[in-house]
Amino acid sequence: IDEEPKNTDATKPAEIIKGKKERPSPVLEKDEYYLAEYNNAKPVRVPPSKLTAKEPEIKLLYQFAGSVSGIPAIKNDVLYFGCTDYQGYALTITTGEITQKQKLFSQAIGSTVIYNDYYIIPQRNGSVQCFDLRTGGNAWNHRSAVHVRKDEIDISISGVRLNGESLWVSKHWGNLYIVDANTGVLSSD
Repeated sequence: IDEEPKNTDATKPAEIIKGKKERPSPVLEKDEYYLAEYNNAKPVRVPPSKLTAKEPEIKLLYQFAGSVSGIPAIKNDVLYFGCTDYQGYALTITTGEITQKQKLFSQAIGSTVIYNDYYIIPQRNGSVQCFDLRTGGNAWNHRSAVHVRKDEIDISISGVRLNGESLWVSKHWGNLYIVDANTGVLSSD
């Protein structure tokens, strides 16, 4: 006779029963992995290193503390991107100068997008941050995750896409949010 799973709290690791992890539902399995990152992650914020490439065709080479997430956005010879080191960057292509460095709430995930005079960085914990292209100032933040830990939560973003003035935020677990790209406010339509 199989024993009933004893763990009903998604914030605690699953118990080992008969040699395997048991959870009362598949929801709790995915929550367990993402809550571990969400609750325990410590940002690694160190300055990037400018390197000299051995190959002459490589004109600019940087090493960051974390991976560059997705595809950088570009406007007026400046690359805008987020990294898994909890930072967002603006890098001038012609000079190689990093002109902006932003603290992110979580690891960047997916590609950075540009909307008008802003760049928008999606993050693993469900946050989306919008920064001013010129000043680097924080224009708005949006958090589409449910904050009550006992409920099923959909915290990890798989990507964002612009459509007119709407920012579509897709989540790994099936939810799709539509946010006003000017304000970060969740659309009611």
